[in-house]
Amino acid sequence: MCQIESSNRPRVINKKEKAYGIVQIRQTKLNDYYRLTGTRYTLKEMLDTIKAREVWQYYADKHNVPEKIARKWNGSGPKTTTYWNRVKKHL
Repeated sequence: MCQIESSNRPRVINKKEKAYGIVQIRQTKLNDYYRLTGTRYTLKEMLDTIKAREVWQYYADKHNVPEKIARKWNGSGPKTTTYWNRVKKHL
């Protein structure tokens, strides 16, 4: 997913979508992560690969199946199928 989200570039920022880091984390995900874990991070902290992967791993551990992990990370709806197909090529 790092390849799909950022081409494995840890310090990338998508200004249009306000998504940061190697797995392109948005503020809504950080708000949810804080609510669930009590750990508060800023978007700029998602440029730190260790912190970004910590957030990503928390959500990945909830699903435990690559397709579910990818589709849930991407959102909801039919576009997640397209996203999963892109991820699958890199597995």
